[in-house]
Amino acid sequence: PPLRLRDANASLCDGGPCGPGNERCGPPRPADAAAVVRLQDPTCAMNDPSAPFFFNGAHHVFYQKHCALPNGGEGVGPVWGHAASRDLVTWTLLPVAVWNGPDAFSAKAVFTGSATIVDGAPALVYAGRGDPNAFGVAVPANPGDPLLVNWTKRGALAVDTDDDPSAAWREADRTWRLVANGGCGAGGASLPASNGDDSRIVRVATTRIVRVATTRIVRVAT
Repeated sequence: PPLRLRDANASLCDGGPCGPGNERCGPPRPADAAAVVRLQDPTCAMNDPSAPFFFNGAHHVFYQKHCALPNGGEGVGPVWGHAASRDLVTWTLLPVAVWNGPDAFSAKAVFTGSATIVDGAPALVYAGRGDPNAFGVAVPANPGDPLLVNWTKRGALAVDTDDDPSAAWREADRTWRLVANGGCGAGGASLPASNGDDSRIVRVATTRIVRVATTRIVRVAT
């Protein structure tokens, strides 16, 4: 079957509106038999693997899964699919970790982000698409769950943002910082930010990124 890409019907899954417990975009499609190591959503289009981390004996990775909660017609997707593995070879597909909505800043979609271990537990920073766009954070509902199946949104970190927030790091003054895409306008393309109290991010600087070289990769042998 053809892949379901982001479109006006992205909030319609098998049997009705997409949502927890109903995440199938259509009939299962055959897995790629040529792949030795693979992570493949069986029914929905997927892209942008992101936010990998190792926690409680398992590797976790998230990806853009092209479905969405309807949210009164606003939901267009994608959202955050989730998978876990003990050995990076065999993967278990888990329920969607971060759905769009109900907050206005992620009513349409949840774009790619990152993961950072904070005080011994993972925290996800995602790019919400809505009115306005904002970065949000989600934490495990039960950090003791080895698969971290359920996640809880904690609200917006920074408002009027673009996308691709990086993993965070902590400075000597104990403020958290991350880098994100600030758009390609005159303001530059990088958004360093500081999060001193784990609940709010403020813009501290903008750096313009200039392309200095392009490298072409050519296959020379198989």
